[in-house]
Amino acid sequence: MIIGNQESKNLVINFLERERGSLLVYGPEGVGKFSFLKEILQQYSGEKIILDNENRFFSLETARLLTLLGKQKKKKLIIVINDAHKFSHQAQNIFLKTIEEIVTPTIFIFITHQLSKILPTIRSRSLLIKFSLIPEKEVEDLLTSKGYKNDDIKLSLFFYPHQPGKAISLINSKNKLKILRKFFDSPPEEKLLLIDEIKKNFQPKEFIELYLIGLRRSFSKLSLAEAIKIKEITNLYFDLEYNLNIDVQMADLILNYG
Repeated sequence: MIIGNQESKNLVINFLERERGSLLVYGPEGVGKFSFLKEILQQYSGEKIILDNENRFFSLETARLLTLLGKQKKKKLIIVINDAHKFSHQAQNIFLKTIEEIVTPTIFIFITHQLSKILPTIRSRSLLIKFSLIPEKEVEDLLTSKGYKNDDIKLSLFFYPHQPGKAISLINSKNKLKILRKFFDSPPEEKLLLIDEIKKNFQPKEFIELYLIGLRRSFSKLSLAEAIKIKEITNLYFDLEYNLNIDVQMADLILNYG
């Protein structure tokens, strides 16, 4: 069951009735954008392509293939692309040439949590539908209905109170919950001993994101020093894009920021 954002869901359902067009669904991670589209399209008997990829980028060849398929179809085709921001601007321009004048019965649905990385021209030629954060009580009720332990629910909601998808992913990862509990309850010298476990169970950016969330939620009111601390860790988060040595980065995080 995908909770919340009912008005946005209705808009998506109505759009799917169209013969052709481009839809851009955006909003925070873990609020049900992609899950909802997959759920709805399970009931769709026509032809569909659902693209999802855990890699950092989609290739130009993928963009060319999808647009070629869209141009050739005589029967309705729905193409759903999760994390569309993983296409480079060059690849997005390939889509742009197609969606500017869609002549075949094809619907393109782009999904993203990084709207700024989508070309303005694609945004202007698509119907934009926003999915918002979910009220914490609804997320808590969902987790409770799934039979999770109260302590696990409490910890997952500490990090993701409004993103059920991310909360469920975290709560299903017992090793991650165990490491997070140990990490936040340990002094720096003991945290250093957890680096290998962290590397085995988390993507680097995932862990630093959780660390940042934990810091923000633990500060009732930010002092200047705390604000600087969060800014510096945020910079480290973005530095990971450049494949810096993760062992050094994790040790730096622990020794300098606790």
